[in-house]
Amino acid sequence: MATLVVEREAHKGIVIGKEGAKLREISRLARADVQEMLGKPVHLEVWVRVKKGWSDDPAAMRKLGYG
Repeated sequence: MATLVVEREAHKGIVIGKEGAKLREISRLARADVQEMLGKPVHLEVWVRVKKGWSDDPAAMRKLGYG
């Protein structure tokens, strides 16, 4: 499972794209990367979540793997 975190609801629409096309492309590329790392097929669920102010919150940044 993968979660894409964005700051605003409008960003969510941009990431998802028209009729979900952008999210499908992101998911396809991520799935290919994970399959290459693991050497076997995987099922990957990708979600887009809005979390206001996450990029200004040091704790949230650490939790998401930054810094």
